[in-house]
Amino acid sequence: MGQIILGAVLVLIGLAMLETLVMGSYNEPAQIIGGLVFSLIFIVVGVMLMVTRIKEIKAKKSTGSKNLAKDINQDSLKGRIKSFFEPSQYDKKILLKRFAEEEPADEKSPYDFLRRFRKNYTAFFSDASTKENQAIQWDTTQIFRNILEFRKNRLRNLGLSCETQTRNISSEKSQNALKNKFSDSQYEIYEYEEELVVNDIYKKNGRTLHNCLHSNVAYYTVTDTKQVGDTEVICPSCGAITTREALLDGCDYCGTKFLIEDLESKISMYALRMNYQSAYDQYRYYKNKTLKIIILCLLAVVLLFFTIYAFLQAPTFLADSGTGILMLIAASLFAIIITSVCVAVALFIIYSRIVFPIVSLFGGIDVVSKQLINILQKAPQYDQNIGNYIRQYDPHFSTSTFYSGLQNKIASFIYADNSRQINTFSVQNLDRLLGKYANVVDVNPEYMGIKNYRIDNFYQYADVEVDLKLAKYERDKFRYAKEKWYMKLVKSAQCKTQVVRGPVARKCQNCGAPLDLLSGKACEYCGSEVRLEQYDWVIQDIRFIK
Repeated sequence: MGQIILGAVLVLIGLAMLETLVMGSYNEPAQIIGGLVFSLIFIVVGVMLMVTRIKEIKAKKSTGSKNLAKDINQDSLKGRIKSFFEPSQYDKKILLKRFAEEEPADEKSPYDFLRRFRKNYTAFFSDASTKENQAIQWDTTQIFRNILEFRKNRLRNLGLSCETQTRNISSEKSQNALKNKFSDSQYEIYEYEEELVVNDIYKKNGRTLHNCLHSNVAYYTVTDTKQVGDTEVICPSCGAITTREALLDGCDYCGTKFLIEDLESKISMYALRMNYQSAYDQYRYYKNKTLKIIILCLLAVVLLFFTIYAFLQAPTFLADSGTGILMLIAASLFAIIITSVCVAVALFIIYSRIVFPIVSLFGGIDVVSKQLINILQKAPQYDQNIGNYIRQYDPHFSTSTFYSGLQNKIASFIYADNSRQINTFSVQNLDRLLGKYANVVDVNPEYMGIKNYRIDNFYQYADVEVDLKLAKYERDKFRYAKEKWYMKLVKSAQCKTQVVRGPVARKCQNCGAPLDLLSGKACEYCGSEVRLEQYDWVIQDIRFIK
């Protein structure tokens, strides 16, 4: 209500100034122009304050959502002014301070398992040699480890290494890091989330070339052998009920042999993605950063203008008013303060509401657009709705695991160096795109969303929109580019598994040899076609929108 009252007062002042002009109280052209400008500023600012607040109140009443009310309060004039002066979480100085904080260590907690993985992940990419990293092997599934190898090979081919420093900044910590737990036909699946500060430091021959500091949400999918009773488990290959000991010797039903580590908890997916809060923090950081500079420059112009004006008008003012120099100084200071405040508030509202949202669409690669902010704000509810719809047909479907799996497939596609790798997760031949991303060293999705889902008697189909931010290395320099993809994915209607832990998943129906899903579309022994869509979501088509 205070915002509406303030707006009404400003409009009243502006109208009073216009009334004074109409009555002919001013004769000098400069006085008339100045009075008209300031009266219009008061009226425009007042109207914008009232209209903005009225719209916020109507939106709050129509939804009654506590979350929306919180967003409205955050985006109100009071919230925007408060956030303008508060340090942003995306401020690099604040992010760097996070690395000085010690992370708690508790070997029995899931959080420590994730922390250990991030430590081994850093060591894996920091070492440019070709030696095996035993630690990362114990933490990850074989397919996920192969995808990590694709990126490491890309860095190695370019003569680079990447030290990825991470710190957990979630207030919830381990007790709430577990967001979902469910079982599919083969595995126990656990989904964890952590808010991380990430600093990617790229080096060449020990010399730091570039570092990228950002905050994102880390999504983990952890799989474990599905337990049946106290002693029996589900065979990850064929789904038969057996014992762990039998799987080590070879499943009695499908013959697949497993190692001990194949039957332990493994991270099958790990992905960093932007959510609404991290995107909003980044958006606010750049908006306030540029706005502060503009306001300071404009206030400096106002101060200079009134100083020159007071100096030139001093003799006339002193002669007409009969006052002394102190009154001239006081009047000038009062005019400067009032004008500066009005101009600053007007500029703050106009720039925040109109100018920056437009500029951000064409801004630098680090600037998140208002359009993306709005999409990410609505994404959780949309994902929940589409997930509920898909689970009518695929009862174990998880949007989080789906997006993480898709992100890993995109990474394997971008980091591919040969025909086998680029077609690993595709039913379409993608050889035409081989080499297109040969200089990309990192992939960061800004948004992923399922736009359409359908199912027939044979297959499930999903249309997905993806906004990517790509880090490219060329001639000892790093640059970033953004792309939008529209992807069509397909999976068998009978396939109810959500993850594929190991590449040796089934036997060839023609010769009985174990199938390596990383070998492409044909059995390595007899050449028979491998139907990848029988085991997981695979790429049917990719369209590059921009």
